[in-house]
Amino acid sequence: FFLKLANINLYPLLRYMKESRLSQKLLGFMNHERSVDTQQQHQSVGDLHSNSSLSKHVSPMSVLETFLVKLSQTSRHGKILLDYGTASQIRYVLLHPSEYCQDLLEQPHALCLVGGTLRPF
Repeated sequence: FFLKLANINLYPLLRYMKESRLSQKLLGFMNHERSVDTQQQHQSVGDLHSNSSLSKHVSPMSVLETFLVKLSQTSRHGKILLDYGTASQIRYVLLHPSEYCQDLLEQPHALCLVGGTLRPF
């Protein structure tokens, strides 16, 4: 309440984030800056390796955007969990995914449900 974040209208914020593609721009900027930094480090050492070690991960802004979309939707199947431990977390948990998985089960001709670990031994 100190920051007055309780009365933010999420719909205009989400519309702006979607129309401006803010999360993609932020990820592109982060990747560009990271590549410039690694090029400068390699040139200072005299080592010119490729930038294959750069992480091509999901933008943190898109994770926040997805969370805000879930907050703006009225769903009786989802809950918001707050964890005030040493590393505070806010999570959205879908309790009954049947509503969202119904199309997945009805539309395809065949469906393979595969489970297990990624390690064979």
